[in-house]
Amino acid sequence: MNDNKMLAHRVYDAFNRRNLDALDTLLAGDMVDHTAGPEQAPGREGIKAVWSYLFATYPNITATVEDLLADGDWVAARVTFRGLSAARPRTGMALEFTRVAEGRVVELWNCIRWD
Repeated sequence: MNDNKMLAHRVYDAFNRRNLDALDTLLAGDMVDHTAGPEQAPGREGIKAVWSYLFATYPNITATVEDLLADGDWVAARVTFRGLSAARPRTGMALEFTRVAEGRVVELWNCIRWD
């Protein structure tokens, strides 16, 4: 398996394990999230805050990688999020594009649709 695809799998595995510390080795500190919300802090710390919010709001949330493609320093992932609501089971679908440099995610774009 391509190293960049393995990196992407490690990011989603960290998400499912609630392992924010793993992001220190998976994401560049100054990574750019091109689809960050207006209140989101920049860089890796911004991603950690988003994940912390999701884990607190949706304690059962999980990410399943449905498809993963890599070309050069680019990785495209189609991901299903489950466990979004205890009261009413929901799913979310995401397309996420990352650029990798020196073994870490340096840029992220995503498009997410929640059912």
